[in-house]
Amino acid sequence: LADGHRSILVSLVEWSNTPRMTVPWTLLTSNADAAAFAAKVRLTSRDAQDFTCMSKALQHIYDKVLPLQPAPAARVIVDVSG
Repeated sequence: LADGHRSILVSLVEWSNTPRMTVPWTLLTSNADAAAFAAKVRLTSRDAQDFTCMSKALQHIYDKVLPLQPAPAARVIVDVSG
């Protein structure tokens, strides 16, 4: 967490077939917070469906995830992993 702000809000959204937030918004302010978030990510089960429409996932994030962000952000980054 060396971005100068010393904190970041993160969430995990999975979009195999139906987009859903699998780990809710979490404020990370320390390495311990980051490790705890990583542990939650490792515990999530992956819904291994065949349909992974990126535009549907991004629309879901815009409509359903970003409005739930618990604090304003200087910038928003959507990091996509596959």
